[in-house]
Amino acid sequence: MQYPEKTVIKDSIFHVCVIGLGEIGGGIFLELSKKFGSDQVYGVDINDAVIKRATLQGLNAGKEIPKAHNYIVSVYTAKQIIDVCQKIPLDTRPLISIEATSEPDEIQKIDQAISNSGNYDLVYFPHRFNPDDPDHQYFNLDRVIAGVTDQATKRAISFYSQFMSKDLIHEFPLPIVSLTKTMENTYRFIEIAIAEDIKIACDKRGIDFNLLREAMNTKWNINVLEARDGIYKKCLPKDSAIIHRFFPDLKILTAAIETDTEYKKYAKGVLRINPWYIISPLIIFSVFVIFMISNRIMSHFYVDPIYQRVEDLHSNIQQINKESSSGGEREERLNREVVDYIEEVRELKEAKNNKIIFPGTMLGGMN
Repeated sequence: MQYPEKTVIKDSIFHVCVIGLGEIGGGIFLELSKKFGSDQVYGVDINDAVIKRATLQGLNAGKEIPKAHNYIVSVYTAKQIIDVCQKIPLDTRPLISIEATSEPDEIQKIDQAISNSGNYDLVYFPHRFNPDDPDHQYFNLDRVIAGVTDQATKRAISFYSQFMSKDLIHEFPLPIVSLTKTMENTYRFIEIAIAEDIKIACDKRGIDFNLLREAMNTKWNINVLEARDGIYKKCLPKDSAIIHRFFPDLKILTAAIETDTEYKKYAKGVLRINPWYIISPLIIFSVFVIFMISNRIMSHFYVDPIYQRVEDLHSNIQQINKESSSGGEREERLNREVVDYIEEVRELKEAKNNKIIFPGTMLGGMN
């Protein structure tokens, strides 16, 4: 599908180019377009639907990386980071800021991969983002930064200070910053796994975990997290896996991963019982009961009277044969008895058809 981009990027040099317009990069792209103006900011993504949505909002977006003075890279995997950085034009000696999750030694690998292509300043500025908390998103919360060189760090702080408080930017050595984001989420992963393990133990002893958690959290320095249905989504499992590869001897993390795996199975079996497992048998049982009751009602109000009337007819015919002396009298009485029988059966059928009696839900009417 083809649709026009707002700006022809061939001869343009943008102030900022955001590469990767997912949940994090897309938000950064919108924020910076508001700050600097949409004509100064360009967004790059491989997803046609994402690009179309941006262009319909009057923003600059496309698949090709244009020239820019500052690049913010917010793609998903470490391999994507290197691939993207190798495609960035270095004509303007740009600032390249990596805001994506990376392996602990990834920034050095990126620097080695592009070092012979031109001049640039490379920094790592890992994002911190809480999707349900607007007070802690993008540029209004404390973050850590590190550059490959001191010059890169200073340039990045100067750039980001244009749209966030300088006091929120904390400089640390690159090896530390490279571990910070993934270790933060790993720590969170471990905390949740502890809560999951406690909940399983509480359930086995019939103890209300939520009430215990509430009581424990009344202490000023205790914050037991919720144990929901396991640790899903993207960041925590992905970042914990990165740290697990980097620190394979981190025993508490190994235990936490095993605990979460066990808890997910437990939660599926106990906490997330499909309600249809309960409802379906009840529905089937109810239908069966209705079936039996309706047939009994039909038998009582419709079938039984017919059977009884047939028996009465048979008995009356025998009685007429015994009592009647002449053939004409006997024939007249027999005819009258048959007419009465036919009339009574007809009245029963009309009552059934008019729902005066209940002929049975499952079997339907009898005509």
